[in-house]
Amino acid sequence: MEQRISLITLAVSDVGRSRDFYVSGLGWTPELEAPGVVMIRTGEHLLFSLWVADEFEEEVGPLSLIHI
Repeated sequence: MEQRISLITLAVSDVGRSRDFYVSGLGWTPELEAPGVVMIRTGEHLLFSLWVADEFEEEVGPLSLIHI
């Protein structure tokens, strides 16, 4: 079986600012945009999404923050 990751999601405090970094800064093209979420296809089998943190928690549960 081929193992792969098909979805990576970042919960962010400011979707617009994060979108600007990836779209305006890196030149990536959004696949889908809706209030509070931006999804960008970054490879044949990979979708990268940015979700506003509060809405992410409503959908999947509490965030565990990692501070480095």
